[in-house]
Amino acid sequence: MKKQMKYQYLIFDFDGVILQSNSARFAGFEQLMQNYPPEQVNQWMEYIHASGGISRYSKIRYFFEEIRQESISEDSVQKLAQKFSEISKQKVISSPFVEGVEEFLAHHASNYECSIISGSDQTELREICQTIGIAIHFAEILGSPVEKSENIKQFLLRNDRRKDKCLYIGDSTNDLEASKVNGIDFLGCQSGLVNWEQHNIPYISNLFELPKQINLL
Repeated sequence: MKKQMKYQYLIFDFDGVILQSNSARFAGFEQLMQNYPPEQVNQWMEYIHASGGISRYSKIRYFFEEIRQESISEDSVQKLAQKFSEISKQKVISSPFVEGVEEFLAHHASNYECSIISGSDQTELREICQTIGIAIHFAEILGSPVEKSENIKQFLLRNDRRKDKCLYIGDSTNDLEASKVNGIDFLGCQSGLVNWEQHNIPYISNLFELPKQINLL
């Protein structure tokens, strides 16, 4: 590890940062609740578009508890989450890489310890990373049902990773907040979920820009 480098650990969100898969996830959620009243599904989809990075489990609970005003058992949440995986997993796998991901992993990833911390289901996420051939580049691949901020907290505690040596790259305000809660630096990725210029947050449009932007932070 080069001692003069500001960051030792790069943490990536997945959807919208590694794969252009946000649209596949959105379509999966809409299909999951297609038998419910359209106005309720539309309200839910507005929430989902504004809540990138939040786990499918939390989103499913929100639909029933907040929009439909009814309770839902944990078993039902798990079954719906599994159905969502069946609907969306292959669509996510088929999504293209964010521009520059393959090049960054091939030429720059070895300069850092790279990991993925996502709101996606952890088991599914690891399977997808294996399938698309990128798992080998990441020290840890973490996801839900553990919330993102808690996963970051535990990630830092393991191996006594220094906060000032960590950079999180994400595309949602949830990613930003999880970084702030844990006291680590954040770099926005412009996937279409958030206009980072309006938040006065440094950002990249693709991963071709990542090496240069890291040096500017």
